[in-house]
Amino acid sequence: MALDLAGRRATRVAKIALDLMWWAGLALSGIATLLFLLSPLVIRDSGFRLGVGVPVSVAAGSGSTVRPLTSADTMRVSQPVLEAEPRTRLEFHTRDWGFFALAHVIYLPLIAAALAAGLLLRRMLADVLSADVFTARNAARLWRVGWLVILLSIAAPALERWRASLILGRTRLSGASLSPSDWDGSGLWFMGVLFLVLASAWRYGVELQQDRDLTV
Repeated sequence: MALDLAGRRATRVAKIALDLMWWAGLALSGIATLLFLLSPLVIRDSGFRLGVGVPVSVAAGSGSTVRPLTSADTMRVSQPVLEAEPRTRLEFHTRDWGFFALAHVIYLPLIAAALAAGLLLRRMLADVLSADVFTARNAARLWRVGWLVILLSIAAPALERWRASLILGRTRLSGASLSPSDWDGSGLWFMGVLFLVLASAWRYGVELQQDRDLTV
């Protein structure tokens, strides 16, 4: 099934934009992984401190805006501050590479899932541009993307809260009563459902295309 000129242009623009975002994400992930692996050498040779940030909630009346945040373990936590925008975040520096690794390795499965969803969409748009539109393969790709997005909507808030709990439990901060910040993943969940609906509609298009081919 061929696209009209306007549809082909829109699909090409979407494909180019998605390609750029996917390759940029892959490149940034590679650079971040390299820096992550090299960071122990950086800490050892230069004394450089690595940054860690985590969304938090501040208990009412804890006096955090009056008293400075401090930690008994200055090797693990130094210069802790609370950033108010756009969400309240605890920011600090650390020279404990194991702690830094623990604070960031949790993101790896989320990044892998996002890259996998992007790859599926890139392949689907490539098929659409080649006039291979209503196929069971493309419907299956949309179905997988939908479930990946729903999985991210469930896993990302849970992992972020678990990560915050691990970090706060190891910082031993005084000067404020901090707890993990709640994050609602309903926006991602709704997007995943839309992909599943689109996949069902695509399957219906596949059936119509098959009936049309048999008729011809």
